[in-house]
Formats: sequence, C-alpha cells, structure tokens
Amino acid sequence: MEIISEKDWYVSFPLNLDVEELKDWAKNVMASRPGSETVTGEHDTALWWMEEPHPKLRKRLEEIAELNDEWGASIWEFADGGPLHKHSDGQGRGTTFITVLEGRFEITSYHEKFPDRALDTYQYGPGQIFVLKNGHRKFHGGRCLDGYRLAVAVYTKHESCPFRDHSPNFKQWWGDPQ
Repeated sequence: MEIISEKDWYVSFPLNLDVEELKDWAKNVMASRPGSETVTGEHDTALWWMEEPHPKLRKRLEEIAELNDEWGASIWEFADGGPLHKHSDGQGRGTTFITVLEGRFEITSYHEKFPDRALDTYQYGPGQIFVLKNGHRKFHGGRCLDGYRLAVAVYTKHESCPFRDHSPNFKQWWGDPQ
C-alpha cells in the first residue's frame, strides 16, 4: 500500500482523487443546509454536515479499510481557523480517516499516560488521507496553518479497524517505518 508518511502514531496515504471535485461536493452540501455545532469540546467554532461519503471517496477509503456504515461522512469546517483541543477519540465509531480539502493542519500527539507531554507533530493538507493510530488511547490536538480548514471525516468499522490495537486486524506498520 502506498503511503506518504508513517510513524508509530499515524499514517498518511495519498488521496489519489481530484480534490476540487470533492471540494465542490462538500461546498454544495454546506450550501444546502446549516451546519451543526460540535458538542464534544474538541473545538469551539467548527461546524459539521453529515452526508453519505462522495462515491469516489468511499471507494478510495475502502481500498484501505472497511468503513462504518452507521456514520457516513462528516464535512468538517474550521471557518475561523480555530484549534483542535487536546483529546482522545472514543471507541464506538472506529478510527477517523481525515481528508483535508482546503487548508493545511498540524497535529500534535501526546503521551497516553502523561497527556501534558507532547511527543511529536505532523503537518498534512489537501491530497492526503490522515489516520491517527490508536487515537482512542493517544491524546492529540492541532492547529490550522492557513486560517481555514475544510475536511471530510469518515470512520472505519470499529470491529475490524486496522488502526487500533484492540482489533484482530491491527496493522502496526503500513509501509517502511521512518
């Protein structure tokens, strides 16, 4: 499987799709109805639009892992470029595929037992699918690098998730370790 970058806490895959086509799809969904505010405390100003994944995006993500059909896709906008607050992910949805359509993002990983200790950062943007390994254990937060971020979040199937160590399908390395 082709990767862009990988460490023990994340893996980044090439999108291999037309970002502009996906951005047009997302903007059409956003224009069709108001977004929902986030209630999790992960960010203060982001909005979400729930939608079925774009068919080409679904097909590309399914080349990597089985998707959670109960959740669909979340179009995710940080209109003011606000931060992603430090948190760990829940276990119910599966791991999140983050596909950035606009704006670069820097994510920071924190020690799971000492969440005030930053371990590493990674920057990603349009043309990449970012996946946080063991995000249900690892704390993470981030910041927009361009003052705006538009992304699509799609979840893997929890029971067969290859990015979480509780799964029998767990895959520690997707390419050559860096």
